[in-house]
Formats: sequence, C-alpha cells, structure tokens
Amino acid sequence: APVKRLAGETALKCVNLDCPAVRRGALIHFASKAGLDIDGLGPKLIAQLLARGLIETPPDLLTLTEDQLVPLERMAQKSAANMINALDRARKAPLAKVIYALGIALVGQTNAAILADHFGTLTALAEAEHDDFLGQDGKPVKFIGDKTIDSILNFFSVDQNKKVARRLADMLDIKTPRRPHPAESPLAGKTVVLTGTLAGLTRDQARDLIERRGGRVTGSVSPNTDLVVAGENPGSKLDKARRLGIRVIDERTFEGLVQTDD
Repeated sequence: APVKRLAGETALKCVNLDCPAVRRGALIHFASKAGLDIDGLGPKLIAQLLARGLIETPPDLLTLTEDQLVPLERMAQKSAANMINALDRARKAPLAKVIYALGIALVGQTNAAILADHFGTLTALAEAEHDDFLGQDGKPVKFIGDKTIDSILNFFSVDQNKKVARRLADMLDIKTPRRPHPAESPLAGKTVVLTGTLAGLTRDQARDLIERRGGRVTGSVSPNTDLVVAGENPGSKLDKARRLGIRVIDERTFEGLVQTDD
C-alpha cells in the first residue's frame, strides 16, 4: 500500500494493517521489555512464527504450544518450555503494560498508566467515545491531550484493532490497576524527572510509584519540572535542576515520600 504522511506528522508511514512489516513490527513491540516483556521472544523468533503461519496478531502468541515451538530453529524442548512459561507470565501483565504494548500512536508508558487508571479495563478503553476521556470538569484527563484522544479513537475505529483488544481482554489475567492516591498526595499533579542510578528501585518501579500517586515522569528537566529524584551518577540533569532552582531529592527521601501515601 502507498505510504502516507498523517496530519501533524513528518514521518511517512505504511497504514496497511495487513502489511507483513507492519504486522511484524507490532508483534515485536508487543513482546518487548516495555510491552509484555516476553523473555526470549525476539525479532528472529517472531519472523519464524510468522513465516510458518503460527501467528498473525498479538493474541495468537498466547495460543502457542510446545509442540508448535519445538520444530523451530534453535528451539529445543527446554527452550520451548521456557517460552511457554514466559507467555504464562505475560498473561498477568498490568493493564498499563497491555495498553502500551498495543502500539497506539502517541500513547507512551506514562499515558498508558493514566489510561489504565482512568478506564480500569481494556474493554472500556477499546469501546470508549470522546466524552469518556473527559473528567468531571469537561476537560481531558491529566496529560491526555486532544491529539492523543483522536489517536486512540482512530486506532480502535479499525475493526481488527478492536478485535485484538477484545481477544486480549478475554485471554489475559490483567491486573486491575490500583487507583491513584487522593489529590493530597505530595506527588499528585507533579512533573518528576528521574536521573542517575537508584539502588533500591529500577527506573520502571520508580516511574510506577510516581504515576500511581498522580504524578508524571518526563525525561528532561525544564522550567515545568517540579521535582528531580537523583540517584548515583546523576549527570547534567542535576546541574540543570539546580540552575533552575528545582527541588532535588535523593533516593531515601523519595522512598519516604511515597511511603507516606501507603
């Protein structure tokens, strides 16, 4: 199919959902660490599965059996069993990871977590209309702008995408997200930057703690940043935060801050 430049974007994209490259890219993203984190399911294995007609869409991955996997290149009985175990673990992924794994344009990890908290289920998101993204004040829920809403609605306006979401909702044991803490939380509405290495938390764990308390994590320091959490070897982000007069806390202070909400 011809490539197209979508409104407001500079990149040319293939919009044919049946394109082999698009299908392969969607599956690779779905299985990635930031997606459902399916250990061992990389691009080469996905290419084999596609070539043999064993999968087409993400839900197909969850129907694979050891007998189907064993004949594949570099896939013995033990490797096949490990892959089935990895797929079983993926069935219990948090809702935010499932939403991100779908690969909806403009829906990154932060927005996926917000959508998970707002809708509560994958089915509710897939069936949502524009007004469902609005809060009681009639404005879009925090950090979800009109372009993102339009992108989500366009994604689920495609029957194939909606069918994928429905199948995943039926097949996955999706963890119900814990609702954000009340507005009184010290992190509610705050924009936070993480820099350096945290000893007791991974970056994803720290992000999750912040987002579940109503905060937002961004990758760069700006005048709009409210707080910087600095671990070991923080680098230039710490220097910029100090120049801008932004509050900086260490890991111990951060842990105390989030524990006060529990």
